[in-house]
Amino acid sequence: MRTNGQFINLKCKIERYTVVRNNNFLQVVEESSQLGKVEFVAADKGYDAHNNHKFVMFDIKAKSLIKLKNVSTKIRNWRKNYRKIAAKQFDEKLYHQRSKIETIFSMVKRKYNPKIRGKTRETQIQEGYHKLLTHNLDRLCKIISTLFKGFHQSQFYDNFL
Repeated sequence: MRTNGQFINLKCKIERYTVVRNNNFLQVVEESSQLGKVEFVAADKGYDAHNNHKFVMFDIKAKSLIKLKNVSTKIRNWRKNYRKIAAKQFDEKLYHQRSKIETIFSMVKRKYNPKIRGKTRETQIQEGYHKLLTHNLDRLCKIISTLFKGFHQSQFYDNFL
C-alpha cells in the first residue's frame, strides 16, 4: 500500500526458506482479502498454478495478474481454461505494481540490515516480523508528521489554540 508517498506493508508471511514456496499463497491472499476489497493480485511465475488463478478469479473475485510460465506452448489440460482467462486479462502495466512490495523489502533491508541474527527458526521469523513492523511504524510516523505539519500551518490550528 502507498499512502502519501510512504510504503506500508499490510500483510506478510515470513518463512525461513530461500526459495519461493507456493504453499502459502492462498493463505496470504485470503487473509489480505479479509482486510478489504482486492482488485488484483500480481505475482511472478513461481505462483502460476491452476488453484491460484482459480482462487483469485472466482473466490475473491479479483483480477489474476500472475505471470504465466509458458504462454506460447500448448498445455494439454487447461483445466477449465483458468490460465487462458488469466492470459486474456493480463495487464502488463498493472502487473508492475508488484515492484512496490520489492521496494518495501529493499527499504527494510537497507535500513534494518538484511541479515537475520536469530539462532532458532522462531526467533528468525520474529525478527523478520519486527523489522517489517518497525518499518511500518516509521512510515506511519512520517505520514502523521506530514499531516500535522499541514495542520500546524492551517488556520484551523490557530483556532484550535
